[in-house]
Amino acid sequence: ATARSDLFRNYASQNFSRCYQFLVNPEGNSPYAPNDSLATRGAIWTFLRFAAGRQGASGEAPFFRALVNSATRGVANLQGVLGTGTFADYLQDWAVSVVADDFSAAQGALLAPRYQMPAWNFRSIYPALRFGGGAALGVYPLNARGLQSNAPVRLSLAGGTSAYFRFGVPAGGTAVLRGSSNGALPPTALRMVVTRLR
Repeated sequence: ATARSDLFRNYASQNFSRCYQFLVNPEGNSPYAPNDSLATRGAIWTFLRFAAGRQGASGEAPFFRALVNSATRGVANLQGVLGTGTFADYLQDWAVSVVADDFSAAQGALLAPRYQMPAWNFRSIYPALRFGGGAALGVYPLNARGLQSNAPVRLSLAGGTSAYFRFGVPAGGTAVLRGSSNGALPPTALRMVVTRLR
């Protein structure tokens, strides 16, 4: 256990700290934002782990090798290396995995493999983490807003960012979700996914 703890502290804890910055503000941080913020670095780290894991155990090394041995960079590089599916599809599936993967054993059994993060179980790791010597977090820190009936929510999303909302529907009930962009139809690039977690 001590050896594992030392390995985590030396080689993984910084990435988890950066990812924490992303998780507490997914609406303001994108994995491909044109900056070098800790939140951007945390988001791209989790996205790359997700994309690499989706290639299967034998495909991870070739995936990373292709990324670093490319004449292109940024999104064009990712798009060229991913090959199967588009970058936008991967980004959507990753955004779903951030909230749904490892939520519960029952939900995990129903979750399609494309929404799973094979490398890490973030929901079991984050609650035990301590940043700066403080108390353990105690929770998975994803910022998800609660929705109330007939109470509109306004938000601003940049490219590659995600917003997470929670709501419940009573047994036998229904829910209607409406989205607009300044009163008009949302842009076609916006993707909405509803995931049942309970």
